[in-house]
Amino acid sequence: MNRLSAAKVGSIEATETGQNRSGKVAQKSLQYLYIPGSRPKNTALVSAASRLYMAYTPVSIHKDTPARVRKFIEQHLDTQFADIHAILRLPFSDMNGLGGCNFAAANSLLAFVSGFAAMLTKDMNTIGKSRDLFKKILKNFYPWDVQPPRNGGDISRTIDHLYDLFRSPLSHSLGLRKKGNFLVTIAKEEAMSEAAVEKLERKDNPPAQAIEYSPIKINGESIEQIHLYIGPMYWGTRQMLAKMTADSRLMQNVDSALKSLGL
Repeated sequence: MNRLSAAKVGSIEATETGQNRSGKVAQKSLQYLYIPGSRPKNTALVSAASRLYMAYTPVSIHKDTPARVRKFIEQHLDTQFADIHAILRLPFSDMNGLGGCNFAAANSLLAFVSGFAAMLTKDMNTIGKSRDLFKKILKNFYPWDVQPPRNGGDISRTIDHLYDLFRSPLSHSLGLRKKGNFLVTIAKEEAMSEAAVEKLERKDNPPAQAIEYSPIKINGESIEQIHLYIGPMYWGTRQMLAKMTADSRLMQNVDSALKSLGL
């Protein structure tokens, strides 16, 4: 049983088909318990539920991370990252290309960044300062050195865009924004294999840029198109958290904040 077992356990439903002595086809519904990161022992189930099974790789945590913070990451953050792991597998072949959950994934990843920003406070509260803290945590801990924006130039400009064009509109106004001459897109490689997602989680180097800028013309008018790529952003956000755990002063502050909250 892996360390996520106590925090997130689900079930897989499968149907087993066979013939009885009279030659008639008989079916029985089976329900198995599965734990992310642990292979089902029933080999028949592996085939029946192969598209549902996933072996999520936890975020790499610095060895000196306080026990309280480590537990919080393992039981609260890793389980949410595992949801993005599952989204990267979508859409399945029988979904006719629908249900890729691009917007849901982008919203979740940007919510992670906002949540990480709360770790910069004494009480995990960002009310009234969410934009400034969002920008600060991205500037200080996102792996821009190895994953800068493509064709975008200034990183601070990209950080502004991540909040003003993605985070805030997706969270508060159904993705709409009144002002600005731009087009934003949220893209994801369709239906990554389980092996590909696991490889992405284990990579030390970025798979690609998470943000890309490109010129585009709409009705004869030249504007800027801004792309957010889910897979690379997932990699960068996980690396961001890993880098935060290596900051001993920050981790001590987070430990104190969690303790004050009774965690």
